[in-house]
Amino acid sequence: MLQNWDSAINANIWQNVDVQFRIKDITLKKFNNGDDFYNSVIEYIDNQIKNVEQKNEEERLKLYNTFADSVYNTNIAGTWLPLLERYNMLSDEQIDGIDEKIDEWHNSLGEPMPNWIYILVIAVLVLVVVLLVIMVFSKNKKINKIQNT
Repeated sequence: MLQNWDSAINANIWQNVDVQFRIKDITLKKFNNGDDFYNSVIEYIDNQIKNVEQKNEEERLKLYNTFADSVYNTNIAGTWLPLLERYNMLSDEQIDGIDEKIDEWHNSLGEPMPNWIYILVIAVLVLVVVLLVIMVFSKNKKINKIQNT
């Protein structure tokens, strides 16, 4: 009877972990234990890394931020991982492996271009246009002076 109760508690914990992902429309392969959870998360992230070029930058960042920031780092790592680790449902190595895989996913996204670069490019383009306009007007003035003499 205690074994059935323990199994029911474990199943309930894993279902609650799964719900944290599903709330944000992240579908992982079904898992009922630490190994399955680890494999499901790693497979999901591997698929995201593999398909990174098929999505635009905004969509890639949104998927990453939803998974890493909104679900994993906030809900899972903050609430569930200490419990899973305390009751030996997930090992330190598995947690480290997931963290490393999330870092790999982040690195695959590339660095978004900082806003100051856009401002700099626009400023340079405006400067070039202004210089061209000044050059054209000064050239026209010289031509007009030559024609008037």
